[in-house]
Amino acid sequence: MNEKRPILKNRFYLYLTEFFSGMSVMAVELGASRLMAPYFSSSQIVWTIIIGTIMIAMAGCRRQ
Repeated sequence: MNEKRPILKNRFYLYLTEFFSGMSVMAVELGASRLMAPYFSSSQIVWTIIIGTIMIAMAGCRRQ
């Protein structure tokens, strides 16, 4: 019942996954900002909406 998971012994894979997923999310945010800038400018409210939308989407991706 108390089985060891070899992937959790080495946290390098966890940190590497977190790093690349964070970079991917930042790339999506920057891309969304560039796509919306010609129509809505690049104001603080636009950045707030982009970041908020992505955070809500990430929170909703969790499976039960």
